[in-house]
Amino acid sequence: MRSRYYCDYCDCTFPDNATNRKNHIDGAVHQQNRQRYYAQHRSLEEVIEESRTKPPCRQFMRDQSCAYGANCKYSHIMFDRYTGNPIVPDEIQSRQKSSQRVRYELPKNWNKKDLSPSLLPPPRKGYDWSNVGQWS
Repeated sequence: MRSRYYCDYCDCTFPDNATNRKNHIDGAVHQQNRQRYYAQHRSLEEVIEESRTKPPCRQFMRDQSCAYGANCKYSHIMFDRYTGNPIVPDEIQSRQKSSQRVRYELPKNWNKKDLSPSLLPPPRKGYDWSNVGQWS
């Protein structure tokens, strides 16, 4: 049985050989998926700095929407003409906020006091390491 290659960015599989892998990696869909994946993990400061070098998106300036969204090759961030401060659209701010922090909650009917010590969150003040044994 021949092995198959799985692409994490595109969530697809295909027969694994050098030609298929090269064709897939060079494809436009894979490039967009890869770019979208890494764009999710950039900080807002990096996005603003990159937008300074890109020309503005005319469609976004006119209608406040763009068919390409986050994949647009032009900048959707505008800069105040007097102060130079960036004006960040809601689509970028909401994406940055959603990827910043995840809050975990216990399932219903579970109590924190019933969890084993290995599942408890670390104490706020840190652990007391003064009474820790040494390996010999």
